[in-house]
Amino acid sequence: MLGVELVGRESNFFALGGDSILALQLVSHVRQAGLLLTPKDIFEQPVLKQLAALLQEITEQKAQLLPTSEFALMPIQQHFFSQQPAEPSHWNQHVCVELKQDMNVDALAKSLHSVVAHHPALRLKFSHGNKGWVQQYTDVISSDLLWNCKIDDDAEFSVLALELQQSLNIYKGDLLRAALIKQPQKADRLLLVIHHLAIDGFSWRILFDDLWSAYQQLSTMQEIQLPAVSANYNQVIEQLNIWTRTLDMQQQREYWFAQGSSSSLPLPIYKNRRTVSVKLGIEDTQILLRKTVGQLNVPTPNLLITSLVQTLASVDKPDLHLYLEGHGREESVFGALDLSRTMGWMTSLYPIKLSWSAYAETCLESITQRLNEAQQDGGIGYGAVMSYESSKISVNADITFNYLGQYVDNGFSHWCKPIVAGGPPQSDLNPMLTPLVINAQITEGQLSLDWEYAHTHHTENEVTQWANDFVVNLQKWLGRIGNNTEIKADLRLLEPLNQPCGTEPAIFCIHPVTGRTTGYQLLAERLAGKRHLIGIQSRSFIDDGWFDASLSAMAESYYQTIKSVQNEGPYYLLGWSLGGALCLEVAAKLEANKQDVAFIGLLDCYVPGFEVADDQWDSPKAQQKLMEHLSLLLSPLSQYQSQQCLKLLNESSPELWPSQFDMWLSTMPVSRHMAENAQQVLFSWAIEQHMRAICAGYQLASVDRKVESWWAANPEGRAQQLSSGLESINSLESKKIVNSDHLGIVRNEGVISDLTVRLLNQ
Repeated sequence: MLGVELVGRESNFFALGGDSILALQLVSHVRQAGLLLTPKDIFEQPVLKQLAALLQEITEQKAQLLPTSEFALMPIQQHFFSQQPAEPSHWNQHVCVELKQDMNVDALAKSLHSVVAHHPALRLKFSHGNKGWVQQYTDVISSDLLWNCKIDDDAEFSVLALELQQSLNIYKGDLLRAALIKQPQKADRLLLVIHHLAIDGFSWRILFDDLWSAYQQLSTMQEIQLPAVSANYNQVIEQLNIWTRTLDMQQQREYWFAQGSSSSLPLPIYKNRRTVSVKLGIEDTQILLRKTVGQLNVPTPNLLITSLVQTLASVDKPDLHLYLEGHGREESVFGALDLSRTMGWMTSLYPIKLSWSAYAETCLESITQRLNEAQQDGGIGYGAVMSYESSKISVNADITFNYLGQYVDNGFSHWCKPIVAGGPPQSDLNPMLTPLVINAQITEGQLSLDWEYAHTHHTENEVTQWANDFVVNLQKWLGRIGNNTEIKADLRLLEPLNQPCGTEPAIFCIHPVTGRTTGYQLLAERLAGKRHLIGIQSRSFIDDGWFDASLSAMAESYYQTIKSVQNEGPYYLLGWSLGGALCLEVAAKLEANKQDVAFIGLLDCYVPGFEVADDQWDSPKAQQKLMEHLSLLLSPLSQYQSQQCLKLLNESSPELWPSQFDMWLSTMPVSRHMAENAQQVLFSWAIEQHMRAICAGYQLASVDRKVESWWAANPEGRAQQLSSGLESINSLESKKIVNSDHLGIVRNEGVISDLTVRLLNQ
């Protein structure tokens, strides 16, 4: 595929001439062979033996024998039973969808049966005895998993939904039931109800993937074959118990007890629950995700929680006691246990005490520190302590806050559309977790918050005021972006390209317009053991949704980062493409601070005014190229599909492309794996085109150090134009035109040899 005869275990994909396009082709070939690989895997671990290890790890799945005896509960399950719900079998999660196609009832019923048979967590039954509550797998699967229903109106739907919600039985292992509902003048609906003891938010994706896969196989007369379960629920509990025994229980007990509230009021019941909903505007949500959290250098949940503390706490009552939730699938706890295909309730629930401060920045800093402490191991330590036999603590909270993240339904929305319906998931007689529960989620690019409250504890006016004040406090943080101009070092940007060696300073290689540093890999191999190369990658590949505001902001960040690891000169800088312009910016900052810049090497450097027209987004060739790349991953795209995708992209700026692309992707009948690969490719394109956009009006920096330059001879005549543009601003130490194009110059043997000689003879 690379046109190279000699390839070994230590060979680097990019050093052999691989690039992002060939990476797509490799992913496609590997998938056709029945193996899983993503472009991200190739970029992060490009050495052949590393990729081979990934493939082996993904494909090696051994069937585990299920225990026939009872076994212990997960901490979150224990917490559920500790609340002593009046009707424990009616505490569910559900999804209701409108179907976009007719579904065969028999095939759907068989598909549901196969999913329940495949995932042991859906066949758990629960009992209470001398050891308290325990669980056990059962082989008995209900014969009426699917109800085929015809109704006349919405009133009948409400009655049916309630009946379905009340039909489960945790004592028999009857944890899942669905209804296929037909109603005149409405799309068919599928209501799927699962007891919360068997499922969490992460598990729903697994379930829908498998349900659709099974249905497709039956529809095409194939035998149902679902991907193996990566680890069974009992294995998860066993590993958690092993990890728990490594904890300092006294220390854990003291820490978590200090987080609790002194409140001892009885919990309200769901019958008394009411809801107030508020939303942040779409534009403000995008500012929150793409600018504010990045500039403040905090995760989105931290900023939301800080705004909540600013809303509900005060100088008279400065402490706020919260319950927070996590996904509970922490690698630090479960180690090598693969939970990617494990269904079950693994949520971590933990208390935290946060304090208000009149100074916003102090408040954010303090809360972030407290969250970092509590979220070590994802907060699982609290559940472990609560489950420990010798531990008898009770920690209460007044409020529950749950950030559900960004919701994208592209894994199954080609056959269904989620809707808000389905009846009460909890019995009216069961207790609420706290008198106030706040659920925050970003859907279709907009942040929404549901403030669920018990009217026996809070009034509607009170909660409405809180909800509105929360939005105002959050918007104040959005406004701070213009006032917070300090840019700090970010060590996450540094990518060692070879091993440290010798006493000579490192050579800093700044990314091109793609944001990646993989192009420098061949030079890094050539200088291995002689000079240390450190790549500087774009922050966009580290922080989700991050797009740099300007080239000057990028250069300042890179300057601060370089200074943080090498405080004094001499400095060695190498830049390819846009990386060359950024090298000049960094060098100018170093020289302004009286630092010695010993070497500036530019490989086909970006020079304003000489952009390649076909690389710009307004070029039909660029747009056609993107569609060709996506077709490699999504099967051949029709002309209509390509046009619809391009229409969405052309109506927005590159930093909004990921969300627009997700909308388009949700209409495509593709697997989650294919969708994720396509999203990675689109994101790379968005980064590149965003960088091209912020180059508008840019002028190269002027430096004192003479520049050493290499230029690509192809296309003919362009090298001289670029060199002349550079020479109009900076003096050249050397200039060489090589027989290569822009993409190949960084791997050109002549250039590599020149750089090797130059950098080893300082």
